Amino acid sequence: MAKKQKPLKGKALADARRRRQELAQSEVKFKAQQRPGDLDPANDTGMFYQGPAGQMGNDNFDDKGAPKAKIPGMPKWKAELYEDPAYAAFDRNFEYNRSKVQDSFINLKNRLKRDLLRQDTRYDQQRVEGERGIDRSMENRGLYRSGQRHVGIGRMNNKIDFEREHFISGQGEAREEGRRAKQDAIGSLKRQRAEERINARSRLTDRDATTKYGI
Repeated sequence: MAKKQKPLKGKALADARRRRQELAQSEVKFKAQQRPGDLDPANDTGMFYQGPAGQMGNDNFDDKGAPKAKIPGMPKWKAELYEDPAYAAFDRNFEYNRSKVQDSFINLKNRLKRDLLRQDTRYDQQRVEGERGIDRSMENRGLYRSGQRHVGIGRMNNKIDFEREHFISGQGEAREEGRRAKQDAIGSLKRQRAEERINARSRLTDRDATTKYGI
């Protein structure tokens, strides 16, 4: 039969309630930041989404995904590139994919924070139960008021503190790995965009030559 846990009291109870409240708030914040489809396991492929023309519903594009004639605030050089439909579609998806990469990193940081809150709740419970166990042992041996009780509690807390530091260190490594992955992904997207700009200028040059000289 599983041993029944004693209810928390005093400061331990207040700390547990505070952590549960923080965890609940973190869950609400996490869900509020999700985009449609982010919570769908079938959509979690690790690949960047390449939507079809018109997928984003951007007001700067028509129903076929082609850029509208005038886009307020767009630099002249970019407006010229947007005359090439292929580049216009790529650039729209570039912004979307970059946002997805950044959102993925934000979600990772939020998940790590929630994991730490849950783990801290477990550590609090371990401290309470550990101290109760030490107290019972010392009472049975007639050493409750001796210094050995404080030594035992100190050792227990040191062990839990060490475990917590190890857990946090692992989270730091995961966060750094996620940051590098974000930088690599955005860097790759930017290189693709640079290539697409070159290709778009080449296509536009050929178009103008055809229009002007019929070649």
